[in-house]
Amino acid sequence: MDKYISLKDCLKELNKDEYSLPIILGKDSNNDIHIKDLVDLKNILIGGMTRSGKSVLLNSIISTILLTKTPKEVQLILIDFKQAEFQIYENIPHLIFPIITERKKLSQVSPFLSQEHLKRMRILRGDDKCRTIEDYNNRYGEGNKFPYIIVIVDEFSDVIKQFDLSRYNSLISGIGGDVGIYTILATSICNDTVITEEIRKSRHIRIAGMLTEKDSCFFLKEKSAEKLKGNGDMIYKDFENKEKIRIQIPWISTEEQNEIVKKTINEYSVTEYLPPQNILEWFTKEELVEKFGEDEVKIVDDIKLYPILTSKNYIRSHFLTELIWGILKSYETTPMDVNILEQKYGVNIKEQEKHYIKYLLKYIKKPQRGYSKKEFFLEIEIYGALQNLKDITSLEYAIPYYRNSVKLFPTPDVISNYIMAEIEYLYDHPKERTEEMYKNLRELFKKVKKEDRTDYDWNYLVLINYCLADLLEDENAKKESIKLITNEREKKLIKEESSFDILFGEEFF
Repeated sequence: MDKYISLKDCLKELNKDEYSLPIILGKDSNNDIHIKDLVDLKNILIGGMTRSGKSVLLNSIISTILLTKTPKEVQLILIDFKQAEFQIYENIPHLIFPIITERKKLSQVSPFLSQEHLKRMRILRGDDKCRTIEDYNNRYGEGNKFPYIIVIVDEFSDVIKQFDLSRYNSLISGIGGDVGIYTILATSICNDTVITEEIRKSRHIRIAGMLTEKDSCFFLKEKSAEKLKGNGDMIYKDFENKEKIRIQIPWISTEEQNEIVKKTINEYSVTEYLPPQNILEWFTKEELVEKFGEDEVKIVDDIKLYPILTSKNYIRSHFLTELIWGILKSYETTPMDVNILEQKYGVNIKEQEKHYIKYLLKYIKKPQRGYSKKEFFLEIEIYGALQNLKDITSLEYAIPYYRNSVKLFPTPDVISNYIMAEIEYLYDHPKERTEEMYKNLRELFKKVKKEDRTDYDWNYLVLINYCLADLLEDENAKKESIKLITNEREKKLIKEESSFDILFGEEFF
C-alpha cells in the first residue's frame, strides 16, 4: 500500500453526481479508491494518536466539500480549540459561525443545532410528510432545498475537558441525520473518559489511526489499530454493515489547501451565503427608526432585558432573540420589577400581554420557508431563545423565562418545553417541590395532545404526569394518567421505582 496518496489523484476517480456528500477515505492495499457518502454514514468518530493522520483526514474531508459543494448545498460548523488546523478556512462562505475556538463561542452552537433540528423535524413531519431531508429536497427542488449541515470537531477531548456535555446534547447525540445534520468528531484520547456510551451508540462509523492495544479494543472492539504505522495508515470500520477496510487516507498539502480556499472565496459571494451570525448589520438608533418605525423602537425600549438600544450600535442579527428575552423578563412579578416597569417605562404588564403577541407576530413579516403559520414559527423562536439563554447562563437563571413563556404563549410546544425544564430545575431545588407546583404542572399537561409531540417527548410527559398524580396521592388522577402510558419501558419503570425516584432520583435523572 502506497505510503502517500494525494487527494488530487483520488478526486479524479470521483463522480460527483453519485454522492450527496462525498467522503474520500483513500486507497486500500489493492490500490482501489474507497469513497463513501456522509448521508449514508450520518456521523463519524475518528480516533488515533498524534501523527496518526486525524487532522489530515479532516482537512481532506473539508477540501472535498469545498471542491464539490456550494454554500447553498452545504454549511459547516468547525470547532478547533487548539487553533491549529482550521484557521485556514476562516473566510470560506460555507461557515455558519466563525471558527469556534473558545468556550464562549461554543455556547452558540448547541442551541442553534437544537433549534434547527426541531425546525426541520416539524417541517418534514408536518404537511409535507417527508421521511428524510433528501425526500424533502427532491420534492421541492432548487431554491427550496435545506442545506446539509456538517459539524466537524478537531480534538473533541479538548471540548470534553471544559464543558458539562449535558448542555451540548445536540452536538454529541448524533440524532440529526435524517434532517441533514451530521457530526464528525476526532480525538486522540480513545477511552470512556472522552467517548461516552451515548457517543459510541450514535456513531457506528469509526476510523482509527494508530492506537495502543487497549485503546484499539475500546475503540474498534478488537485488536488491530496497534499494528498501524501512523501517517495516514488507518482502519475504516462500519459496525452496522460489518465492513472493515485498511486504508491510506489522502494527503493534501498546505499549498493545495490555500489554493482551494482562495478559489472557493473567489467563486462565491461571501455576503450572499453567510447567515446572520456572520453578517453583522450595524444600525444606529436613527437607522432602526427608519427601518422599523418609531413604534417598534419604543416597544423595544420598554421591555428590554439587555441594553439593546442604549449604545450607538445595535446588532440586527440578535434582535428577535433579545426581543423575546425582554418580553419574558417583563413578566417578572416582584414588586421591584413591576415598580420599575410602571414608573420608568410606563408599562402595565396586564395591558401589554396581548400587545406583545401581536407585536411579535407583526415583527415576523412572513413565516420562513416550510412554515404554514407565523404562530408556529414563533413557537420555534421562543424555544430557541430559551435554549440559548439556558446554555449561555444556567437553568437557574433561565427558569423564570420558561415560566413566563407559558403565560405569554401557552401552546403545546412551549408548555412541553417548560414542563421538562421545570422538572430538571426541581431536581436541584427540593424546597420548590410543592403541592401547588405539582398541580400547576398537571393542569398544563392537559393542554398537550399526543399528536402535537414526538413519541419520545410524549412518553416522557405522560410519565411525569403520572408521577405527579402519585406524589399528590390523587388516586383518580393516577387511574386516568396510567391509561396514557403505553410504552413498555415506562410501564416497567413505574412498577419497579417510586414516583419520587423517577422524577428526582439521581439514577433516573
